[in-house]
Amino acid sequence: METLTEIADVIARHVSNDGFHATPIERVTLVRSSTVTMPMPNVYRPQLCLVAQGHKEVTLGDCVFSYAPGRYGVVTYDLPAIGHVVEATPDKPYLCLYLDFDPVMLGDLALRVPPSPGAPSPPIGKTVSDAGAGLLDAALRVLRLLDDPAALPVLGPLAEQEILYYLLAGPDGARMRHITSSQGRVAQVGRAIAWIGKNFRERFSICGGRHESVESVRAFSRRDGADAAAIPEAA
Repeated sequence: METLTEIADVIARHVSNDGFHATPIERVTLVRSSTVTMPMPNVYRPQLCLVAQGHKEVTLGDCVFSYAPGRYGVVTYDLPAIGHVVEATPDKPYLCLYLDFDPVMLGDLALRVPPSPGAPSPPIGKTVSDAGAGLLDAALRVLRLLDDPAALPVLGPLAEQEILYYLLAGPDGARMRHITSSQGRVAQVGRAIAWIGKNFRERFSICGGRHESVESVRAFSRRDGADAAAIPEAA
C-alpha cells in the first residue's frame, strides 16, 4: 500500500530516536521503537493511534487488541490498559502516529456529519479497525505538513478535521460521538477512571459519597457490559 509506505517514510524521517516525539502539529505525536518492549500499564487518553510499521498489542481486561500496519485504534474515554510492541527491529522499527482528540472540533463536526447507517456501536472505550483509503490519505496530508511549516497554521486544522470526519463517518462514528457528550454515561465513566488513575495509590471506598464516581464505573460495567476487569478494585 503506497500511502502507508509513505506514512512510514515520513515518520521515520522525522523521528530518528526511539520514544514518543511531540511535533509542531498540535495534538500529533510520533512514536518509534527499534525493539520489542515489555508490557507496560498506562491510561490511554481519547485519541487515534495509526500504526504504519511493526506490530503492537494492547490488553484491556480479557480483550487483546492487535495493531498491524494499516490498522488504527480509537480510544473514546480514559482507559487503563497494558500495551507493548511485539514486532520491531533496528532496520524496520515500529512506527505510529497518535492524534489526541479535540472535543470542541469533534463536537462541531459531529453536528454536521450524519451518523453512519446501521445499529449504534456499543459504548466500549476502545476498538481497533483497518484504516480505509480516505483515513490513510488524511493522515498522510497531516504528516506532509511537517515539511511545510508555512502552510501548517492554515492547513493543519483542515487536515485534522478530515481525519475526524472519516472517523465520524466510519464504523467507529457512534463511539466517537460519545466523546462529545459531557453528561453521557461514557463521559462520566471516563472521568471516574481518570480519577482512579490519579489516585490509585490511595485507599478508597466505593461506599463514600466522595467517591461516587467509582461506583458509577461499576454500575456502568454491570449495566452495559463494559470491561469490569479493566476497573481497579477498591481497597
